[in-house]
This record gives sequence, C-alpha cells and structure tokens, in this order.
Amino acid sequence: MKKFEFTTDLCRSGHLVDMMRPIVKAMNRSGFKYSIRYDMDGWARARAAMDPNHTVVMPTFDPAVCDQSDSYWIEATNRENEVCAVIAARRFDTDDFVELMRTGHVWADNPAHHRLQLCLPPSFAMRGAILYRGGLCVRKDHRKSGLSWALPRLVALISIDQGIDFIVSHNLADLHGNGFTFRVYGHAGSELCFDGTEYFPPTGDKRKAFFVWTDLRSSLKNASRDNDVLVTGGDKQLCDLAFLAQRPNQVSVPPRVEAAFSHH
Repeated sequence: MKKFEFTTDLCRSGHLVDMMRPIVKAMNRSGFKYSIRYDMDGWARARAAMDPNHTVVMPTFDPAVCDQSDSYWIEATNRENEVCAVIAARRFDTDDFVELMRTGHVWADNPAHHRLQLCLPPSFAMRGAILYRGGLCVRKDHRKSGLSWALPRLVALISIDQGIDFIVSHNLADLHGNGFTFRVYGHAGSELCFDGTEYFPPTGDKRKAFFVWTDLRSSLKNASRDNDVLVTGGDKQLCDLAFLAQRPNQVSVPPRVEAAFSHH
C-alpha cells in the first residue's frame, strides 16, 4: 500500500484519492462503502431512520432552517447496501466565527432567540475557512465497528484537500468528558462554550457544551499518524485499526485559537 506524505502542498492539489485510499481500504475490508451526498434532506431522513428515538435534528444541517449550498454529508453502507452511518459538514467563510455563534447564525439563517452569552475567553478568536462537522450517527447494530472513528477522518481528509483552516463542532459535556472529542473525533483543542445557563440551539434547551476544533496543521499531523497506523496495520479490521489509532485524552488544550492560516 502506498504511504502518502501529508504536507501543506496537498491542499487543493488533486491528491484526495491517494490521501483517502488507506482508510477506504480498511472500511472495504470490514464490509463498508462510503458515498458523498449533497442532498441534506437525505441526511436528515437517514439520520432519523437509523435512530428513530433521537428527536434532535442538528439545525446547522437542516434545510428547513439553514441554507445548505455549502454542505455535504457522507453515507456509509454495509454489505447489504443498507445505510449504517452518516456524518455531515457545512462550510463557513468568515472573519469572525465567534460572532456567528453569538448571533446564532451557525444554527439558523434567521435565529429566533436573543444574542447568546458564550463563556469562551474574551480573547478567543477564529477566522478563515471554517468547516462545521456534526450530525454523526452510527446504526445501533454497527456501533464499535470503527465507523465513528473513520467518518470524521474522511471529512478531515476532504477538508485538507479543500484548504479548510479549521474543523469545528460542539460536543456535549458527557461526550467531551469521555474523551470522544480527542480520541474518537480527532479534535486538537476545546473550550467551554455553553456553561449550562444559556440556551443551546442544537438541543433547544440549556446544556453544557464545549466548542471543539482542529486547525489545518493538526489535521495534517493527525492524517499522517492515522496513515501510519492504517498502512502498518496490514489486514486488520476497521474496529481494530480505530482502536490502535486512538490516543489518550489531552491533559490540557490551548486557551486561544491563533490567526488562521490563509489559503485564499
């Protein structure tokens, strides 16, 4: 298997297929295929079908409340060609992503609530090409298969090819506390964003949630590390490779996001 070198020269260089080949081969060995889709109604339907008891539709990816012209989703299917996992992503090009959160425009084109009080540090700033990643769901009978590790990495590889400056999301306190933010989803940093006293748009109530992110340099580093695991792992199943690739939770994270790299 070809070992690909991950550098910033890859950005928008047309090498996406080479970058994705190791993880796609690992998925195929375990009986999974993937497709990139652009109909966000399809993501909402697939998400609901896999988990009917989950009533929250991530508003960032909901065509009923947000323009989806810069969104896509990834569909994973099993050997029976059944949808068994999905993840979504939406791009924002902005000089101030924190302001988009304060005004609620990350979650709605026409927010119905008042200006949100975020508990991020006053100096916290982020700008550039921001990819909001979320809407991950794995069908119950396919959990612990490695898909919850693989799908965020497929999005990250696509983002490298597109020259995305930051991949971001919001993780609820329980997932963050269990280490999913870093080990499974592959993020590089986090800050408490909602302290539980403020309305949290994705759930429609008051929740404690962390703003989490990965900058381009960290995405390249993660991709190189994952590539090494996938290549040296031989014919192991996706679940085993995902376990090998996960790292212990970070002890500390940067308190501030530095100015984004610019690829524009």
